[in-house]
Amino acid sequence: MGFLFFCEDALFPLENQRFFLSEKVEIKVNQSMALHRAFDPAKFKALYPQYTQYLEYEPRMESTSLRVRAEVEAGRACSGYLAVTDYQSAGKGRRENAWQALAGSSLLFTLVIETELPTAQYSKLGLSAALAVVRVLRKNHYPAALKWPNDVWLERKKCCGILAETIGEYVLLGVGLNVTNSPDGGSCLSQYSDEFIPKEKLLGELIYEIMCQASRVGHPSFIKECQSLHGLTGKKVHLISGRESLQGVVSSISVDGGLCLRTDLGVRELMQAHSIQIME
Repeated sequence: MGFLFFCEDALFPLENQRFFLSEKVEIKVNQSMALHRAFDPAKFKALYPQYTQYLEYEPRMESTSLRVRAEVEAGRACSGYLAVTDYQSAGKGRRENAWQALAGSSLLFTLVIETELPTAQYSKLGLSAALAVVRVLRKNHYPAALKWPNDVWLERKKCCGILAETIGEYVLLGVGLNVTNSPDGGSCLSQYSDEFIPKEKLLGELIYEIMCQASRVGHPSFIKECQSLHGLTGKKVHLISGRESLQGVVSSISVDGGLCLRTDLGVRELMQAHSIQIME
């Protein structure tokens, strides 16, 4: 039998393409289900031993972010700590929004990094992680773009979300990347290529880029690259920031990592937004 992982009450043996429910009923899966592959920690360790000293992998977690936060707060995790799972029963995104994905269909992880950046620069680290994802996907020929503040698009449809949290000197960067299934209105890698990048290789490339881009925060070239890859630039949008409802045209990403919005009353720089919708 192949590698098993949990999804609610079911076990999926991925290599023989069957799954077994708790009632012991055996059912053949269709082709799309067979594509939902579990992460292989042994393969990852063989490919990227430098990233596995603090690797924690479980087929199912409540949330990688919650797991890492608990470990950091208990003093058991440090920079480089990495939690990976195939399924989150209580995944979350920005502003406590739920992050849901079919078991095995996404790359789900949280990485701890330590930074010497001033606290005022911490807000850029979510943006830097999104830039890292864009760079990796574009290197692998996917039409990826940034969506401020820390999402990634494939042709104006969300394929990846970033959750950046801070605990003392540590920054927790949670990443959820749709690989073989997309929520309503979203996108995934399998929609753009039949040649899937193994999750283990993809994770190694992402960790390298996340650390590289985090080290560039504060350098002028970092913001310039974010601006050049920003999918909202030039788009007319409606957004909610705090208690304000605003409409305007996105002109740029500011040097402070904010969104520059050109409104009828002039250009506004926004450091956060609850929601952003493109107005066709």
